[in-house]
Amino acid sequence: MKVFIINMKRSTARRTNIEKECMTYKLEYEFIDAVDGRLLSPPEIKQHTRELNYAYRPGEIGCALSHIEAYRLMCARGIDSALILEDDAKLMPEIVDVLTELDKVGSSEKPTITLLTETFQYQDKCLSQLDLKHSIFPVIEACMSHGYVINRPAAKNALMALYPVWMVADRWNLFNEYSICDVNAVIPPVIVHSDLASESTISTPSDHQTQPFLKNEIWEKLRKKRPFAVRLKRMVWLTCKRKFIKIIKN
Repeated sequence: MKVFIINMKRSTARRTNIEKECMTYKLEYEFIDAVDGRLLSPPEIKQHTRELNYAYRPGEIGCALSHIEAYRLMCARGIDSALILEDDAKLMPEIVDVLTELDKVGSSEKPTITLLTETFQYQDKCLSQLDLKHSIFPVIEACMSHGYVINRPAAKNALMALYPVWMVADRWNLFNEYSICDVNAVIPPVIVHSDLASESTISTPSDHQTQPFLKNEIWEKLRKKRPFAVRLKRMVWLTCKRKFIKIIKN
């Protein structure tokens, strides 16, 4: 399976670390130069983002654009499925067998993302048994984007739906709500964060000083502007489906 690694060239320690990880497991990898949102000019930010943008912080813009670039490359090259890694990912030994099994279904025409990282909530409904230990379950709540498999139909949909940038890269429940793709997860996860993850390479102190109410205000505006089909899907989920589904929380 093709592997795209999102990395800033100046982050040499992270680059070396994740490269060793991939070489250890004999993965075919390619680096994508991460977008540093702090270096974007106001005209560039205006070009690549929507006016109403939840991902307005420089680090969030850069992260979203970097993942979108991976989707663009997949579509341009006709890649059926790919593993998207951020450079602070740490791979578990089981990754090879899990990727082998996922690769067998990666060319499915059904748009799908499969998270290989930890989730907050998922349905107690096994979609596929990968081996004696790992299975695939539908995701309800999850965040973080340091390791996931995406197929080309999902990449194509994400390109159309998420560019220009208006949402952070890892709002996975939104992918479901907006019918971009199904979002599943491998349980237990086979990718965690490395020790280098504690120091961000894309955010600044000012990113974390933004008043929380501003995020909430933007989210409320986006929620009110949701297409009718998205609102209806959300309503059906909350009023009909969710109450009949067993949810596992981590």
